[in-house]
Amino acid sequence: MAINAGNSFRTRDKLNVGAQTFDIHRLEFLEKQGVADLTKLPFSLRILLENLVRCEDGRFVHAEDIRALAGWRPGAPEKEIAFMPARVLLQDFTGVPAIVDLATMREAVQRMGGCSPRNWLSTIPCRWIILAT
Repeated sequence: MAINAGNSFRTRDKLNVGAQTFDIHRLEFLEKQGVADLTKLPFSLRILLENLVRCEDGRFVHAEDIRALAGWRPGAPEKEIAFMPARVLLQDFTGVPAIVDLATMREAVQRMGGCSPRNWLSTIPCRWIILAT
């Protein structure tokens, strides 16, 4: 999944693999611009940073969000950011209850007079993958 509406930090690049070309975002370009020091950013936050860079659209993800996460330091003030996963991968004993919870919430909203579930639109497309073990 790539929204690719923004590219404030010029991180978008091409990756050639055999006969195929892929659009990618390179975090090292943030480092070259002095926006991030990847050696000081935990790996989990690098994943979130890549997600922000890839999904920057000016509506849900802004350049300020990218800059804030890229400059994260322990003890710094917290900032809420968007996270737009392309996939949610859960084992069957956690995935099934999550889907049941979503269905229950949908029914509760309708019962309380909210809009019909047919009118609900997802903010982002997402695939649910539940592994049966």
